[in-house]
Amino acid sequence: AAFIAAVAGEDGRITAARDELAVIALHEAGHAVACRLLQPKHRIERVSILPASGGAAGYNLTVPEERALPTLNSLSAQLQVLLAGRAAEQLFSPSRANLTAGAANDLSQATELAAAMTLDLGLVGHPAVSLRALSKSTGASPADAAALTTRLLADCYQAVTSLLSDHAEWLTALTQKLLDCESLSGAEIDAFFAALESGKSAE
Repeated sequence: AAFIAAVAGEDGRITAARDELAVIALHEAGHAVACRLLQPKHRIERVSILPASGGAAGYNLTVPEERALPTLNSLSAQLQVLLAGRAAEQLFSPSRANLTAGAANDLSQATELAAAMTLDLGLVGHPAVSLRALSKSTGASPADAAALTTRLLADCYQAVTSLLSDHAEWLTALTQKLLDCESLSGAEIDAFFAALESGKSAE
């Protein structure tokens, strides 16, 4: 409990309207389902739709797998998990008019990571070129960096949208579970997913 409070902040009282709470639950369920499927070695400590003192309307608290050298695959999975909240929202409400501002921090983190993969790590574009170093050395602007970064994000968004669509029953079940319980511990999340993976109904 102390660890969760230190990282996420203290839980607050729900002030969101019922329809907003449903969106928050769907958003957080999207992150959790994507994490379970794409990052199985990460440990989900808590999923909550209670507002945190840090400012988040809801949150997933995850302890990542320890890796000294992240790979293209692991970073792409991280991008998909970051984008999964917005993808879940759009999957169940396709109209752009109904998109919310709740994904702002996710999008910022995903864009910064994708830009680093493109500009610094040689994971997008030519594998032997750091576009940022090239730009600094030559004075030329990395003209294709924005396009490469946008394409990477778009590809990851499409991939996680397809993944969540294939697991729409999981997404719906976890959304309802969050609306019923407001927060789930790591043990409760593990039990919930284990039941789904075994083909049983998650209670």
